[in-house]
Amino acid sequence: MNVGTVIDDRYRVIRSLGEGACGAVVVAQDLAEGREVAVKIQPERSFEESDVFAEGREEFVREACNLEKLSGIRGIPECHGTGLYRGRRYVVMDLVTGMTLEKFAVNPGAHMTAVAASVLGQLCEILWEVHSRQMVHRDIKPANIMVELNGEIRLLDLGFALECGVVPAWPSGTLGYSAPEQYLPGNRATVACEIFSLGCVLFEMIAHTLPYDGNARGATRASQAFAPGRLSALDPTLRDLGLAMVAVDPADRPADVIEVLRYLKPVLPLPGSARHAKLRPPDVTTWYRKRRGIPLP
Repeated sequence: MNVGTVIDDRYRVIRSLGEGACGAVVVAQDLAEGREVAVKIQPERSFEESDVFAEGREEFVREACNLEKLSGIRGIPECHGTGLYRGRRYVVMDLVTGMTLEKFAVNPGAHMTAVAASVLGQLCEILWEVHSRQMVHRDIKPANIMVELNGEIRLLDLGFALECGVVPAWPSGTLGYSAPEQYLPGNRATVACEIFSLGCVLFEMIAHTLPYDGNARGATRASQAFAPGRLSALDPTLRDLGLAMVAVDPADRPADVIEVLRYLKPVLPLPGSARHAKLRPPDVTTWYRKRRGIPLP
């Protein structure tokens, strides 16, 4: 979408944030409110049938509905409206600045125990509220996680989110981060799948690799998540937690994100502690060093 385009006489496009098969995301000036927002807009119709294009519009409506259901949760962008522009559905939401976890993870120090624990801890706090509203995200991966300039974590892209216990119309997720059962037709959306995905994110940060060679489809209890010795240099607390999170059998994983947080507690930054000298901004440990984490019993 061209810079300067005004969507529905209200949102003037300033710059592009990215474009893919699912649509484009642009930064726009909200002329009514005088603020910058993110606008996600459906791709222009090309050769697809009318019903396929219409289904694409409905996916944008579902994402807007999911954002509204999760309104008020720290770490989830607020939805500011939806509409049609030249037949294309769009969703207006908070503009989140910073970098994706995908980019953050290659920074020096990103693999440090306190850093990885702080990222995982903040994600668990966000998801605790999401799950408390009986919703699951279903596509947790570094590309959908933002690290803001102040070190706070945001979770984006609610397009696949569903109510807990609902059977998806078709299996969906992202290869490398989806639990084995997520590939099976008729499988319900569960918190256990989220725990698996979080474990994959953890290993990508601390080991720069994914379990089951990046593909858990068809994995069984006899499958090894990693080759012997591959994780020997990792912090044992994070290693053991991560292995439990990516267990093939959902019953062998932590029951919920609060259990993950309790396991993380010994390796989270201490309240009032100083920033590590080798850490570069954004500093994700600030959340716990400044005593902002949720209290745990």
